[in-house]
Amino acid sequence: MNTPNESTVLSSVHSLTSLLKAVQKDWGLHSHKGENPHDSKETLTDSSNAIHSLGPVNLAKLSADFSNNINLLRSILKSCRDVIIPEASNYDQPEGVMRKLINLLKEEAQISSTLLDLQESISECKGLLLDACTDSIQDPKLVNKQIMRIAKEFGNETFFEKHENPEFSTLTIIGKVIVLDIDFNKRSYAINKARISYHYEIHQVDDLLTNLLQSKNIKLFRKNFEVLNRLDEFCKNHSPIDFFQCLKCITSDIYSIYERESSFENDISRIMVQGHGIPISNVELMGPSIAYWAPRYLMLETNWDMIKGILGQGIGYESLTKFYRLWITMEDSHSINEFLALDSPQYLLHDDQTEELNLSYDIITDDTSTVLPDPLKFKNPKKGTTPSAPVHFVARLEPPVYVTDSTARIIGNYASIRSRGNILSGLYEKRDTDTMSLEQLLIKDVIPNPTLSVLLTALSPGVRWETQFDQQYIQSYCLENLFLTNAKKIDRVPFTHISHLYAIMKVLRQQLTFNTLFQSIFNSSSYRSSSDYQHTAETMFEENIINIKVVTEEPPKQISVSFEIPDTKQSLTLQILILSQDAQPYVIFQGESSEFDRKMTLVLQTCQNIPMLVRWVLNAFIGTGIGNEIGEDIATGIEPSVELAAPLEDNLMDIEIVDAFSVE
Repeated sequence: MNTPNESTVLSSVHSLTSLLKAVQKDWGLHSHKGENPHDSKETLTDSSNAIHSLGPVNLAKLSADFSNNINLLRSILKSCRDVIIPEASNYDQPEGVMRKLINLLKEEAQISSTLLDLQESISECKGLLLDACTDSIQDPKLVNKQIMRIAKEFGNETFFEKHENPEFSTLTIIGKVIVLDIDFNKRSYAINKARISYHYEIHQVDDLLTNLLQSKNIKLFRKNFEVLNRLDEFCKNHSPIDFFQCLKCITSDIYSIYERESSFENDISRIMVQGHGIPISNVELMGPSIAYWAPRYLMLETNWDMIKGILGQGIGYESLTKFYRLWITMEDSHSINEFLALDSPQYLLHDDQTEELNLSYDIITDDTSTVLPDPLKFKNPKKGTTPSAPVHFVARLEPPVYVTDSTARIIGNYASIRSRGNILSGLYEKRDTDTMSLEQLLIKDVIPNPTLSVLLTALSPGVRWETQFDQQYIQSYCLENLFLTNAKKIDRVPFTHISHLYAIMKVLRQQLTFNTLFQSIFNSSSYRSSSDYQHTAETMFEENIINIKVVTEEPPKQISVSFEIPDTKQSLTLQILILSQDAQPYVIFQGESSEFDRKMTLVLQTCQNIPMLVRWVLNAFIGTGIGNEIGEDIATGIEPSVELAAPLEDNLMDIEIVDAFSVE
């Protein structure tokens, strides 16, 4: 029999199986035995769109782990061929000896397989029970058991030791270069403090882990511990690079960039959606994060003065976690990448530092910001002159973003992914039958229990999506695309230098603006079930119905809406352009720029809602009530005031326009 630590063919195959199961779970492909994965809503809507180099799985790490397991299997089989078989041939009856050996190996494999399956089942059951007990917040002692289980999962040793205070005990988790001590009360098992021992103090991470454990947020604690453990392994395997220091440099840079932008722009909400974003450090997630975009209604609900004051103190603000964020950490890479020397605290260069660069660094700039007058300058380590390792930075998207294939390619180019082999390029071109289009992904949560065919039908020509405000007209929308748009779900973006981040954020903002405008038309308020389709078809030619054709041309760059003005039957086509530079929508009426275009653009940028824009245009053209005033505004060039009610509801359709754009 083999010892527990000795590798066998069976243990290697089991390790491969566990690896593939973990990947399936990350991709949303995990299903119970006997369950058809196509019946799963998650699999139907997300998983096929997530299997690519910008998805939740690090393909570089997966490839390396898979290769290591295969190589181990080969070495075991080679050993059997070169050692065991020749030894058996030395006996008097080699065939009989080989037959007995094979039978023994079969019996051993059956026993070992049963034990491994039993061990895995017991571990899963234990984990499910602990999760259930922790969620119900019953016994604090279970939190300690969860911590020990997580530590063991990532290969760390744990033990208990005495505390200087006799009322407390300490659970110690040993890493490669760091030690995590968790103090808890002996009687109540309540968590008192979590602290990391390293060659310099990381107080903010200590406070983050302490708060997560005290609030029994085990899921988020595990997410942070995984990153902590990965950085710990990197520091051990790729010495002398200090990967905690690498993230500290990024943190210092994003705060310095924010300070520079806020010196030019007093409106920090504009810094978030058009500049380099708002820095967040060690709030929910350890390390640096950037809030880079939010829908208009959420921005109007936010107390920006309070956030500005808190950021001035150099600390994070929890309400920023409601916004779209980039969480920056590190992961394995196919390629060797250079990092700053230990004596360099930042990538960002100040004006007086340009002359101080030595032969180890070049100067690179990022894209020109709409907030700063000049591009930022950064130090870029030269190959072979600074520490290097097969590791790169990665920005995890919180939450993930649905993008077009073309947008994914642009982001991949900024992240230098396509140069790492053919892993990405083939996946970009291949389209699985279960892969959802961008339009389908954006409405998947609107329709109860959706299927591919139902989503496709809901977006087909002739199916109406209705919106009605406090007036007599019903806006009836229909998507008239000839083709739907291939799409990806992006969970993470690898990058090698901080200068890449601004370009990546600009592309994501353009896509998010498009997604928001599309969903302002096709949403839960405007959706009609199949039983309503016939009623809609029967009434679509009634006088109070305004039929509006929607075409998404080159998403995420353009949307056009076409409709007729009641009574006059005048046809209008509004082209909505979304520029990558500022990710703002601009409205063009019949291809000619005018003062009317500027006012429509103001309306749309204020509310990010196409039905509201159509409502404003109808009021302007119909000339009844408020429309007369709007018509006079257009004729005289007076600016209509736009105000939105606050607080706003989560659904954009709940936004109300105060005084209906009354004249000031």
